[in-house]
Amino acid sequence: MPPPADFEPSLPRTLGSYPFSGEDIDYYFQKFFECYHPYMPVVRHRDTNKCYESCPLLFWTIIYVGSRRVTINAALLLGVHTGRGGHPEYSHGVFQNNFTNEEAIYTWAGLNIVSQRVSSFMGLPPVTSLFNQTIQNTILANLEESNGVSSHIVQVLEDEWNIVQGMICSERADDLDRFNALLVRLEIQIFYMVPVPGYSPESLKQHILRTYQTASSALRNAQELDEKIGFLGHITHPQMRSLLTASCVIFKLLRSSYMQFLDRKSIEAIASDTVSICERMSVMEGDLPMRLNTLLKTFLEFYYSSTLATTWQNEEPTVTKFPRRLGAGVMFDCFISWKSDGPMKRGLHQQHQQIPNHPNDGAGEETDTLLPSAVPDSLAIDWSFMDDFEWTWTPPGLAPPVNLWHGMAR
Repeated sequence: MPPPADFEPSLPRTLGSYPFSGEDIDYYFQKFFECYHPYMPVVRHRDTNKCYESCPLLFWTIIYVGSRRVTINAALLLGVHTGRGGHPEYSHGVFQNNFTNEEAIYTWAGLNIVSQRVSSFMGLPPVTSLFNQTIQNTILANLEESNGVSSHIVQVLEDEWNIVQGMICSERADDLDRFNALLVRLEIQIFYMVPVPGYSPESLKQHILRTYQTASSALRNAQELDEKIGFLGHITHPQMRSLLTASCVIFKLLRSSYMQFLDRKSIEAIASDTVSICERMSVMEGDLPMRLNTLLKTFLEFYYSSTLATTWQNEEPTVTKFPRRLGAGVMFDCFISWKSDGPMKRGLHQQHQQIPNHPNDGAGEETDTLLPSAVPDSLAIDWSFMDDFEWTWTPPGLAPPVNLWHGMAR
């Protein structure tokens, strides 16, 4: 899509102390519209100056997204992936490798953490791998051939992350560093919930309980950070999606046979906390955290009013519907399971009558309990976005049609 002939030259801009020339801006916009826009055509202004005048945040978001495509290649060209600074084999021309070993390690670790986070909530293979590439290939091969991931492979990933975490979370690490490391661990452990057929129920139970503990710790840490520094109101999107994954682990367990031996009050309290966390993450009416808040409230309403507890006691908290969507399958599977049962189906909430909240004992004030009167009607939720999580469409411009996910979609 070539720019119109009446395009004005891009003006130079500055983000903080970092200048961007007009040529740089044109380059990143070109990359965005070439590589990303065809798959999600939501940007109305291709003219960089009009885009900036319309919304500076959108402008810098496009620059960020466009630059991500070249960041990893640049890191590889500079030899950052070797974990060494001053590497002579990667110093040539204007690309002089004169950074320290520590800077190389931190930069490459950061790139891989971001890549793994994006991979986890998109359900796609990561474009980089700080962990052993053979391990990543083995996970994908397990998903394709066995419809699951071996717990031994996940354990190896955990062991490798323990080594990497030692380099990142040193004695200088703060609470936020430790929180991010906890999210990475969760994104590894959720593969325990995609076991290969013929798994040992006892072994699976141990692994999923560890995943539950990590998910609970992540949610508690988020609340503690929010109390200290107002963290949830400034949380990044990858962190928010990781907390959503943690919430889905909790809600998967709520409707499983594990409730027979878990501390019911504890897990119910954590489930209620996820609703509060989503509310705290919201920055404007109708944004994604607020919609998640409505969704999880509805799930809890169904949990407290459902007559399907006996049926749920026979369920394992594993991914059964979307095992090939990597870690994102936990979230998709959780949503589909709750949507598919009883009152969550369209129309049934019309039969519900409003039940007033009970006052506090002796206080005379109404409590904000999770009774139907306090929960938004699930009919307000647009469930159509879950009709096809696996996105089997063919992107524009690709002919003949190809399997977009190279065997990963189904």
